[in-house]
Amino acid sequence: MILAVETSSTACSVALEPKKGKNTIIHRWVEGRQEHSKQLLPFMQQCLEEASGSFEAGLLALEQVLISNGPGSYTGLRIAGSAMRGLLFGRSIPVKAVSTLSMLAASTLSHIDNESNGVLTTHFEPEINVLLSHGSVAKFGIHALIDARGGFYYHRGFEWSNNHTLYPTTEAKRVSADELRRDWEHEPPKILLGSGATDFEPEFANHGVYVWEDIKRQFHALNLLKVLQLNMADSLEDISIETLEPYYLGNNQVNNTPITR
Repeated sequence: MILAVETSSTACSVALEPKKGKNTIIHRWVEGRQEHSKQLLPFMQQCLEEASGSFEAGLLALEQVLISNGPGSYTGLRIAGSAMRGLLFGRSIPVKAVSTLSMLAASTLSHIDNESNGVLTTHFEPEINVLLSHGSVAKFGIHALIDARGGFYYHRGFEWSNNHTLYPTTEAKRVSADELRRDWEHEPPKILLGSGATDFEPEFANHGVYVWEDIKRQFHALNLLKVLQLNMADSLEDISIETLEPYYLGNNQVNNTPITR
């Protein structure tokens, strides 16, 4: 079993994959500024119990843990690290830290099928499929954005190629809104998503830019499992849970990053 935890914003999300490569996922999700400390441990316990009949049996069956590691909410990421250290204390279970920006990019997929020959077949979310159906778009850009406040955003660009491979096209960094505007002005088509995406919607609405606003599906631990399946470049890091440190991209760290305005 694989347990995934996402707390980089005001959303608290847990997902459990009982059998590797299967689409039946047990999950919990709630949004609120105080929910991480109240709900994270109960959510993990509930998912493990539902999958195995008891919390103890679930821990014994646990094979791997994924944890969203930022950039994002200082409070949420710290709470997740502390909770995971307590859950895994004395257990040698592999842990991977997952880039939150890559998690957002992977949310464009509804699910991934793992064929018997090892080939992955990707399926887009309905809104993304509609965009692709409007023309023979061989590839399109995805820009993951997290509001870093003060006119800045945590950003990374990605691209879906025509063989359904998702890969980064820029470095993850903290950038100003003006810099993003200059970079995007002549580079449609593109999809913007994440907690900072709607800030750019009015000015780019007629420039081949689509803002995907379904925040609940984006900030969801289910997407960490997709990153793992895709083995996305520069997005997964094997870590020791005792030494986990949230990944930040600037000195002004965001606390309690809201996913809705």
